[in-house]
Amino acid sequence: MAEAGKLGTAKLYGLVKETAPSGKWTTDAELGVQDFADTYFSHGEVFLDKETVFVKALGEKSIFKSLASWNPITIFKALKNDTARLKAKGVEGNLAGEGLKSGAVLVVKQGGPITFVHPEVTTKPIEEETLLQALREAKIIA
Repeated sequence: MAEAGKLGTAKLYGLVKETAPSGKWTTDAELGVQDFADTYFSHGEVFLDKETVFVKALGEKSIFKSLASWNPITIFKALKNDTARLKAKGVEGNLAGEGLKSGAVLVVKQGGPITFVHPEVTTKPIEEETLLQALREAKIIA
């Protein structure tokens, strides 16, 4: 959306919960933090949430809590479809780090409150129009 100019003056910020050394990774290059920042937040900034304040504020939910079914075949198909969807968009993961916590998309007015929260739901991306509407309602874009 940023590349298409749809975000206007809205700023993007990403949070990571760990940097190297962490677990078996000794450098951020191995963990993929810089690659994540360069690839997915080239129009914004990435910050370290070392104390996982945001994760805790969002309820420390596991990606598995948002699954619609516990049927292994259903889960496999959903994850396979999601992997294909992400790959088609050029989004890749390195399976490094602790990736079992759900995230969220938040809209925050400059100097003001959080005006929109969209918790991550495994295999279901946020709809572009939903985010753009939240930005309009917060008067961040026209």
